Amino acid sequence: MTIAVPQADNPSARVQITDENNIKGTTTVSYYETDGNGNRGEALDSVPTAVGKHWEEITVGEGAYSATAHLVYDVVAVVSAGDKTYSTFLEAINQVADCETIELHTDLKGIFTFNKCGVTVTLDLNGNTIDGNKQGTVFAIQNGTFILDYNSADKSSCITGGKTSGKGGGVSVTSGTFTMEGGTIQYNKGYINTGGVLVMANGFTMSGSTFQYNEGLNFGGIGSTRSLIFSGTAVVKDNVIKNPTAGLITKTEIGYTLAEGGTPSDVRTTGTNMKINVEGELTSGAKIGIYNIGHTTAFTSGYNTYNANSKARNFFFSNDANKILSKNGNRELTFADGPTKAELNDTITEAEE
Repeated sequence: MTIAVPQADNPSARVQITDENNIKGTTTVSYYETDGNGNRGEALDSVPTAVGKHWEEITVGEGAYSATAHLVYDVVAVVSAGDKTYSTFLEAINQVADCETIELHTDLKGIFTFNKCGVTVTLDLNGNTIDGNKQGTVFAIQNGTFILDYNSADKSSCITGGKTSGKGGGVSVTSGTFTMEGGTIQYNKGYINTGGVLVMANGFTMSGSTFQYNEGLNFGGIGSTRSLIFSGTAVVKDNVIKNPTAGLITKTEIGYTLAEGGTPSDVRTTGTNMKINVEGELTSGAKIGIYNIGHTTAFTSGYNTYNANSKARNFFFSNDANKILSKNGNRELTFADGPTKAELNDTITEAEE
């Protein structure tokens, strides 16, 4: 007789019998702790979920017509915070203390809520991806300060797969504060509101992060009822607002191919008095599309402080085909009449010059 034991995290298929004619009776599975040498320890009442080594024992048959096999396996840490490890992300996010960093050790699927008043938590994606699996908003920030960090040189990990008929597909901030110090938010959909992130409270700070390929009904990449803070290599492009039933939309920095009902929308605020606050130097590679909602005054503050000698088109571009970007008397960015191609073609002089 041969007993083949599958992965220990699949309790629905514990044993495979290849000599059924000689085995009579039932199959039982038992779980035990292990000592430091991997030997069987005290019995457990249920499938173990704690991080560490565990003993699984399978008995097939009864009495003289039985056989027993076992394996020792690891429950690995999905996340860690300081010297603590957790087997689920939900456990970590519920137990994390103020000013701790949660470090992700594997890709995840699911949707999560952060609601910890007065608590600041950093999530380091550590080269991994969180996929909302089209279940709703990937991260709903309802209280506290949530910082998304990013320790991956190839910049491949991201928050993705959000799909909601409520607020933001990728992230929603209804109370509290959201800061991105890296990472990518892409391929999220908001059928009622925003594809990428919807900011409705306090604020959103972004440095060295990317929003791309998000779709929403009212806002594409970033939709905000508050002023925003940008610095570093901030990238917000290739996001759209569109009817959810429309076909695919593709976009480049020199033009758009839009299905019916689709409109470029990278950064869009709900009021003309709301600003993009530049609180650090925008660096090479930054590219931010601005949706024109009828701005009659500058939509930036601090641009002249940190990028005084940089043209508007170095870091920003207009989502409006009938507008280009210019500078006012204080060297802050505004919209001016003109074709988008004038803004993007280095051979054409901008209104700012």
